[in-house]
Amino acid sequence: IGDATGHGVGPSLMVSATKMALMTVDEPNLTERVGKINHLLKEVNSDRLLNMALTLIELVYDPPSQTVQVKAAGGGMPPLYVLRSHGAVEEIVVKGLPLGATERAKYGLTEFTLEQSDLLIAMSDGLPERLNDKDEMLGDERLAAEIEMVGKTAQSAKGVLEALVKLGDDWSNNTPQNDDVTLVVLKVRNLQMSKSANLQMEA
Repeated sequence: IGDATGHGVGPSLMVSATKMALMTVDEPNLTERVGKINHLLKEVNSDRLLNMALTLIELVYDPPSQTVQVKAAGGGMPPLYVLRSHGAVEEIVVKGLPLGATERAKYGLTEFTLEQSDLLIAMSDGLPERLNDKDEMLGDERLAAEIEMVGKTAQSAKGVLEALVKLGDDWSNNTPQNDDVTLVVLKVRNLQMSKSANLQMEA
C-alpha cells in the first residue's frame, strides 16, 4: 500500500515508477526489495522533492502453529492496525523513511502474527488526516477507538471497511475531502487443521 507526496504530474510519475519497480525488482528478501525500490525511485527523483510512502506486506501461512506470519517493510505510511478476534486493537508502526527521499535510507523488518478471525487494516494518511468543519483532523487516537468499537459489531472485512468509510464521512460533517483515501481490510478465515491447508483471506 502506498501514497505519493503531493498531487499532480510529479506524484503521478512517482506512482508509475513505483508500480514499475514492484513488477521488475526480483528480490525475495522483503527489506532488500524495499531498499532496491528506494534506490530506483531516488534515481527517478534526483532533482525533485518527491517521495513515495510505501509499505510492503508479506503473508505466510504456518501450518504447525495454525497462524499467519506477517512481515512488513517500508516507510512513511500510517500504522497498520490488527483487530483481534477477541476485540483488542493493536497499532503496528512500520518504521522507515518514505522511498525516494535518500539513497542512504535503511529499512527494517516488522513481524507479527495473525490468528483465526483476526483482521489486518492498512491505509493511507487520507483517513486519519481527514478534516472536519472545524479544521480538526480525525487522528490516530480516534481512529483506533473506532476500530475497537467497530470490532464489536462488524464481523466481516467488508463490514469493517464500510464502517471506516462512514467514520471519515461522518467526521467531515460535509467538509470536502482534502486527500485521497486508500483502505485495505483483510480477515483470516478457514484455517484448516491439516498441514496441506491453504491460507484463505477475506478482503
